[in-house]
Amino acid sequence: MATHEDADPHLVDGATAVLTKRIGATGVDAALTAVAQARTQLTGVQLTAQLLGAGVQVAAAGADQFNAGAEQMLGFLDFAKSGAAQLTSAIELLNSTVAGATAQAEQLAAALDSTGVTIAQVEQSAQAVGSGLDQILPLLRGLPFAGDPALADIIGKLEGLRALAGQAGSQLTGIGTLVGGSVDPDTDLGTLLRTVVDRLTAASAQLTQGAELAAGLPQLAEQGGAQLIDAMGQLTGGVEQLQTIVTNLGTQTGKAMDALPVRSSAQQSAIASALTDPVEIVRE
Repeated sequence: MATHEDADPHLVDGATAVLTKRIGATGVDAALTAVAQARTQLTGVQLTAQLLGAGVQVAAAGADQFNAGAEQMLGFLDFAKSGAAQLTSAIELLNSTVAGATAQAEQLAAALDSTGVTIAQVEQSAQAVGSGLDQILPLLRGLPFAGDPALADIIGKLEGLRALAGQAGSQLTGIGTLVGGSVDPDTDLGTLLRTVVDRLTAASAQLTQGAELAAGLPQLAEQGGAQLIDAMGQLTGGVEQLQTIVTNLGTQTGKAMDALPVRSSAQQSAIASALTDPVEIVRE
């Protein structure tokens, strides 16, 4: 700072001292203002950390629910593995039974082919039997000893045969319709039986495919269970890491806030005046 050669040195020295203090106080006050601003920013960070903490707690609750559901799913997968083994065993047993029945049915169909008997002929025979029974049964019921247990048993069996004879033809036709075959009264019994055998064979093939699918189910369930357990571990680990990070953030922010006490503008000015650093002013 330059001074006039005629200036009063005492006045210059006094002005210099006052200016030195004022500049120093202004510098300290600016530093304290920066500290206050930093504290304000830390307050925002602390609020953000609290919000993050609340969000992480919600995520942790969701992770717990996911883990609970995953545990149930693991139980279902275990049940599926054991159930698949039982299903495969049952299908194999059923296929074995069907194979045996098919072989016997083929033999019976060959024997029926030699007779050439049709559904219509069976129905006619059944009607003839029914007509004969319609004549015999009233006579038997009218006998004086019709109440004898032995005769009563015979009458009961003949009545059952009469009811069966009345349904024989329709039942044979119904079997063909039930298995999806084209059956009419002129269809011979051998053809009808082969229609049933074909349907059984087709059902057996479908069951075999089902058994193959069921056989692969345990491996799929095992893989799915492993992936589910891995997902549970990753989710739990990720939530725990988030909780640790948020906790550390809150702790460090709190420490920083404690290190930066709250002061008013008047207090900052007073501290600035008390801590004024000397500023060297060079006169020419």
